[in-house]
Amino acid sequence: MNDLYEGIGVVLFEYPLYWVIPATFFVLYKYNENTIREYVLNKNYLFSALFVVILIGFLTNMDNDQQYGCIIDRQPIFAPQNILYTTISLLLALSATLIQNTNYRLLFLSIELLYWLYKLYYINKVNVVGFVGVSVPNVSVFEFFALAIRLQLINLLMNLNKSLKFVFGISAVLIILKIVIDLSGIFKVTTDF
Repeated sequence: MNDLYEGIGVVLFEYPLYWVIPATFFVLYKYNENTIREYVLNKNYLFSALFVVILIGFLTNMDNDQQYGCIIDRQPIFAPQNILYTTISLLLALSATLIQNTNYRLLFLSIELLYWLYKLYYINKVNVVGFVGVSVPNVSVFEFFALAIRLQLINLLMNLNKSLKFVFGISAVLIILKIVIDLSGIFKVTTDF
């Protein structure tokens, strides 16, 4: 039954992600940033997008995937670890959403971002899969947008007034750094044999 859920998640969420980043950059290039300003400057919209990203990450296992080379295979979606990681992210994001005090919202969102970055760099090793240890592009796209949403929320809460292109640039650098770190083997995965 778990394979059925995983197959549905792959078809519904992973395959469309291959086209999301090129389409986003096309929209940013073709249209003025002001045309999408109402969405990227709306905190309620971005908090909703954060919840959607967390749930997509859970349902597709892209947020907590621990497969590594040919050694560690893809974990089941409803594995206790996946549920625990997602629950922590959801609770932190929910706390940031429900609390009206901007400083506390920023605190919970920053903790959630740091927690997510910890998962990204130390737990999620999907960028080194298969026999030759290659990166999985759809997961990198997902990670890019998940990070961009979090950074844009912090940008808005701190009133930094950085452009969306700046937020996307920082997101791209951090995701590329993650891929380089994974492929270089700096944080090696240990297995119990």
